[in-house]
Parts: sequence; structure tokens; C-alpha cells
Amino acid sequence: MENNDEARNSETADITEKTKNCPYCGEGILAKAKKCKHCGEWLEKRT
Repeated sequence: MENNDEARNSETADITEKTKNCPYCGEGILAKAKKCKHCGEWLEKRT
């Protein structure tokens, strides 16, 4: 069971490193997101 726990912790760390908080609503989103899935605000200028 220890190996499963270690794998789960590793996956959680990977996900945590790839997220950020939306500057508009503060909810957690993927770091590469262009639009917040919670509030719908665009995070980058649209071309």
C-alpha cells in the first residue's frame, strides 16, 4: 500500500505545480488556462 500512497502524492504534486488561482475570482485553474472555467473571464488577450 505504501507504493500506491507515494504514487498518489506524486500525482497530486504534479497537479498542484500546474495550477494557479484566477486573478478575477480566485478559484484554482490550470496554469495554462486561457479562460477561467469558474467565472468565464479571459486570462489572456484574445486575438
